[in-house]
Amino acid sequence: MDDYLRWAGEALDLALSTLYREPAAGFLDRRPAAGDFGSLAVPAYPFSQNAQAACALLRHARATGRPDHLSVAVRTLCGLSASYEGRGAFAAPYGSALLLYWNGNPGKACLPGDPACNPG
Repeated sequence: MDDYLRWAGEALDLALSTLYREPAAGFLDRRPAAGDFGSLAVPAYPFSQNAQAACALLRHARATGRPDHLSVAVRTLCGLSASYEGRGAFAAPYGSALLLYWNGNPGKACLPGDPACNPG
């Protein structure tokens, strides 16, 4: 089991180093490349995939005690909180991620509209 956790940590660390953008509080959909033009030159932060990344980071942080993964997961959830309301059923991955966060942190949650949750 330790090998699997280590490999998961390595994969998450690679995603953090190549796709995560602190100012946007989220993960890009792909690695930017030299020569990108048109819509490829515009960074995209897919909502569902960011919620799933937050879940992976939360699970890994809890299994290994890595506070860096926990802090990025929370920041990602906070970044998503501003745009979830208009997504209807497509916000389900965000709801799942919040539930996962809430279950591990009773009394604390990254709720929409909370100034403490503002990533900017």
